[in-house]
This record gives sequence, C-alpha cells and structure tokens, in this order.
Amino acid sequence: MLTIHTADELRYGWADDFGVGSDEDFDDDFGVGSDEDFDEDFGVGSDEDFDDGSDDNADVDSDDGPGIDSEPVKNGAVAVEAGRVVGTGTLAEVQERFPGARVRRWPGVLGPALLHQGPLPNAPTPRERIHEVLKLGATAVMEEHADTPELRSAAARNDVVVVPRDTTVRRRTALIGTGRADLAVFDGTGACIATVCAGRLVHRRR
Repeated sequence: MLTIHTADELRYGWADDFGVGSDEDFDDDFGVGSDEDFDEDFGVGSDEDFDDGSDDNADVDSDDGPGIDSEPVKNGAVAVEAGRVVGTGTLAEVQERFPGARVRRWPGVLGPALLHQGPLPNAPTPRERIHEVLKLGATAVMEEHADTPELRSAAARNDVVVVPRDTTVRRRTALIGTGRADLAVFDGTGACIATVCAGRLVHRRR
C-alpha cells in the first residue's frame, strides 16, 4: 500500500542546530554521536546507505531527490511504497502524483530517522530495548552496542540496521530519494512523535 506521511514541515536532513532527544543520548550540535565519529553527511537506511569507503556513497545530493541542505518544506510530505521512498515535496504535490494514497498527518517536523550511536536504553528484554530506540526516532544502532545475539536478532526482526564497527559513519542523517523509508517526526521539544522503519509505522506517540 502506498502511504503519504505529511507534517507541518519536512526536512531532508537535520541541520547542526537541530537537537533531538535528551542530552544523554544526543550531542549538543545534532544528536547521534560526536563530531569526530561522523563525516559530512549520512543517510540512514539499509547497508547500501552506509559509506563503505568507495565513491559510490560519497554524496547524498544526487538525482534521487533534494539534497540534505535543501530548504525545509512547509506542509511537506513523503510518499512510501514497499518500504522505499517514492516521492517527496509539498502535500499537494505528492497527492497530485499519487492520487488516492492513504495520508497520515503528523504535527511537528518530518525528516529522516536517526542513527542511535550510544548504548541502547535499558529495558527488560532485547525486543523492548530495540523498541525504545525506535521510540527515540532512530532506526539504526551501532554494532558495539548491539553486542549480544539476542539484541542483534531483535534488531533484525524489527528491520533496525546494525552498523558494523568498521563502517565509516557520516555525520548527518539525510532523506534519500528512492532509499529505504526510515522516517521520524519530532515535536517542538525534540520528542519523537512517530517513527517509520523500512516503510512500517513502528512507533506512534499516544
């Protein structure tokens, strides 16, 4: 089913001055780790969205859609089908392109989901620990923090990407056209309202 997610504002990437989450989980500038751990840009999604050192993933500003530094879009929207991003723009533009699609409306700011770089939140079970990550608006974790078979299995069952230790992680998350549909919506305080992981709505704040 094709679904359109729309919010008060769409951002193709999170700027350095946009912080989400608590200080414990996020860096002062952005939030998913320190500057020394990140390169210029970063696309959250499947393994193909992570930099492997080749030029193929060197720049997210491609013909696949607007780049990470594109201006925010008021009443912006992202169309999702079969777990992939298939269109972005204003809600009117996306609805014109995909008439009849289901529309999910969210208050706040819609953008790419995050990489959770720190230790996973505490919870009674591995499944619940992974769900706590999703509730923060993140759909990827670092391998060194998913350090048990049970955690890695729970991540796999929930389509959460486990980033290998030797991966060069880029600094900012970006919404990549035709990429895996990993999205998050944040309110004015930085709290996560909704998380979409591989096209599935996996968290919605009640």
